[in-house]
Amino acid sequence: MAEPEPKSEQTETHQQHRAQRTTVILIIVLAITAGAISWYGIRPGNEMVVTSKSSVISSNKEVETIRKIPLASIAVDEIRLPHFDPIMPLGPHRDVFMTNCITCHSPRLVIDQPHFPQEKWEEIVNKMVVTFGGHVYKKDQPKIVEYLVSIRGKTESAQKKLQRP
Repeated sequence: MAEPEPKSEQTETHQQHRAQRTTVILIIVLAITAGAISWYGIRPGNEMVVTSKSSVISSNKEVETIRKIPLASIAVDEIRLPHFDPIMPLGPHRDVFMTNCITCHSPRLVIDQPHFPQEKWEEIVNKMVVTFGGHVYKKDQPKIVEYLVSIRGKTESAQKKLQRP
């Protein structure tokens, strides 16, 4: 039985170019379609409407009325969601911690950490700034460490217990 001939580099290159051309053509068609839809959608007389059915009882008969409401009249200017401050224990410089750290990750991440000594918290805060690009002022880093030690730091008595055999 004869082995199939390997595809030449020219054939593979031709197939790649063909796939690229097809992709470009599809993007152009989609752009034209999107432009046409947006153009015809905003022309006068083409306003989208929502029909509203309401039942009115008059003279013991239920009459259904249909009103056309322009979509623009029911547009939402803003949505207000409830705001819940993360529950973080009170401690020194809690506000600095909340301002700098909660913007990137959940407070639960901190609460779920084991109790670390101050040196470890300094290392973690430095890693957040240097490695992960946390936007924390140099003057705020010790304050954040102080807060973390106050809520999740190892006390001296706990460290002594760990060192005893």
